[in-house]
Amino acid sequence: EQLPPGGLVESMSAGLASGDYRVRLRSAEVLGAHGGKEAVPALIEAMTTEEDGYVRKSIRDALASLTGEKHSPSNPDAYRKWWEENR
Repeated sequence: EQLPPGGLVESMSAGLASGDYRVRLRSAEVLGAHGGKEAVPALIEAMTTEEDGYVRKSIRDALASLTGEKHSPSNPDAYRKWWEENR
């Protein structure tokens, strides 16, 4: 199956806003494994608004994989600060 136009990061970033928690969860997993640094801003934004604790942890795990930093799933500001200093 091919990705929609725009590529992996754009497609999976859109999935982070899905109404289905399974789509958000899988999108975070894919971004963490294959998204690279360009996925970091979308993951930080998703962590800021995500209400499901399990999905939020998956987003944190994706960020930890991409940044080497492991902060609390309830602390997107720590990742935002890291991103500002390490873009």
